[in-house]
Amino acid sequence: TKGGTGGGLTEAEFASTLMSLSNGDGHMQALDRTSSASSSLSNGDSNIPDLPANSSPDAVLLHKKHRRLIKNRESAQLSRQRKKSHLETLEAQVQALEAERAALAQRMRELTEENERLKMKDSPDSVVAA
Repeated sequence: TKGGTGGGLTEAEFASTLMSLSNGDGHMQALDRTSSASSSLSNGDSNIPDLPANSSPDAVLLHKKHRRLIKNRESAQLSRQRKKSHLETLEAQVQALEAERAALAQRMRELTEENERLKMKDSPDSVVAA
């Protein structure tokens, strides 16, 4: 588990726990994570093998809990990625809007100066007496 938080099991701890659980007839169950007989979850997004059909109830519950924890971690990671992407998009928008604001402020200064020049040019004080 990441940082050991959440009370979740690592895959090694999970496999070790399952191997120590009896299948009800006194024999020990072991997971062969490398064999082709160990299929992945139905949605294919995790590498947790399915339990054998003769698994003990404790092993089934532990397996379900572990699958749920892994799915939750994957969902949380996806959520963090979406949040990061959204934040990057917002930061890019902020930069674009700040650049636009600076350009508009400069244009406003230029127009204000031009307006003042035109007022001075057209003011009666600037007319020379003939």
